Amino acid sequence: MSMNIFEVAPSFFGKTFWPPINERPLHRLPPTQKNVSMRDLIASHKVFFFDAYGVTRTRTGLYPFAEATLKEVLAQGKRFGVASNTAQDKPEDIQRKWATQGINIPLELIFTSGMMLAQYVKNNLFVGSRNVICIGDKTSQWYARQAGLNPLPATIAMRDYRDVRAVIVCESPNSKAQRTLMEAAANALFVNKRTDFVLTTPDRIVPYFHDRTPSGFSIGVESTAKTLADLTGRQPEIIGKPSPWMFFSLERALYDMKIKLREETLFVGDNLFEDGIGALTAGFHFLLVNTGISGAVKRGEICAESPIAQLDQSIIDAGWNPTYELDSIAL
Repeated sequence: MSMNIFEVAPSFFGKTFWPPINERPLHRLPPTQKNVSMRDLIASHKVFFFDAYGVTRTRTGLYPFAEATLKEVLAQGKRFGVASNTAQDKPEDIQRKWATQGINIPLELIFTSGMMLAQYVKNNLFVGSRNVICIGDKTSQWYARQAGLNPLPATIAMRDYRDVRAVIVCESPNSKAQRTLMEAAANALFVNKRTDFVLTTPDRIVPYFHDRTPSGFSIGVESTAKTLADLTGRQPEIIGKPSPWMFFSLERALYDMKIKLREETLFVGDNLFEDGIGALTAGFHFLLVNTGISGAVKRGEICAESPIAQLDQSIIDAGWNPTYELDSIAL
């Protein structure tokens, strides 16, 4: 039976920081299929949504096998898009990166967590002040402006923090100005309960690569939000995966493509929490590839006692079985 995200989405809205995965899927999911090939999956699905980092590419470029796989998807007349938890890349920039590899992705099939800001603002009926503190780079600030918001410069944010409508965390502070914004954000959340607290992506860690070879992890943006949460007692709302914001957007794209059966869509990700729960809740088939975070947990590169490994285990224990699992997207 196909699952409908609209039946279960309310249970995800309002979930706060790293929610415990204590809710089982709406319908029992079958055991994960591991005896399939990427070619089989390309043949049996019509639309593909790929996570970016950890699936098709690293920060330094595409995985060696990714180009051939994606070109095979297109050669078979299938469609694919990108769904990435990032507020540091504009859709047009993502499109250009792929185009340099000879792979053309329509802009309407590129989705980022930064894009979800506009939907969040619309859904929450922002009135009055549109001033926000946006902790992130220039692209993050651009996303805020695209959503009709006014990201304050650091010095003004420290002065006017009482008039801040939202604190938006897109990136860990890596400059003096961003650290000042962090202080202003804490003040805004301390003094005004009506100040929204938004997190674009719940990444705790991000795989770090040297010349496309895994070489540890870098700290994700979640650490910044957690610092603010611990200081202020406020909990952020996640608007990137696995929240419904991103998956509502994917469903609208499928509707425009006249895709009627959700099982004809394959979502490919490397993270059971961010990719798996959202995709399975939406009723998509989900392919877990072990080139990212969840794969590192399975290989013992992240100790079993860490919260990240325990989160993956709790997801598995609750019955969120990936539809398929492969080592990578290589053909």
